[in-house]
Amino acid sequence: MKSIGIIVGPEVGNEPEAIRQTAEYFGYQVVVKYLGRPNDFMQLLRGEDRLFNRLKTWVLSVHGAAGQFILPELDPSIYEDDEPLSPLGLERLQNQIQLKKQVILNTGCTLGHKPLAELFISGGAKAYIGATDYVEGNAALLFITRFLYEWQKGAGLPTAFDRAAAIDQETGLFRLFRSS
Repeated sequence: MKSIGIIVGPEVGNEPEAIRQTAEYFGYQVVVKYLGRPNDFMQLLRGEDRLFNRLKTWVLSVHGAAGQFILPELDPSIYEDDEPLSPLGLERLQNQIQLKKQVILNTGCTLGHKPLAELFISGGAKAYIGATDYVEGNAALLFITRFLYEWQKGAGLPTAFDRAAAIDQETGLFRLFRSS
């Protein structure tokens, strides 16, 4: 049985629940982590969550804008020392990512550009998938659903990606980046 972790950002509606329900129906074991503060996300990326470190596939159910992650915004009085503010981009993520060969499926808009993907790959990701533009929310859900369906049925990573991306123009906004 394949296991996946779903990391849930702020204000993403029912997307993570739909992904969880569908993935479980397909036979995946699913773990969900809600981001209450930006440091929750940073701890995951730095490999400080023992449970998520063991999961080989992560779905980032988040929002993105202009190539940056939209994270929870807190009252200024409760930010921890050196906790990043939203949005979170390349500069703040440099030297912060320490993954263990995870496949990252990112539903956030504009988070599928090469520099960000390369940062995840150089930080230990096996593969990184994200949309290069502002993708319609239903299309992101459809992409993830088709990808997980194909992958669970035994398709390799590139084949599952190609089949999910080929659905329509919106799902075609997703790009696959792989480690060498």
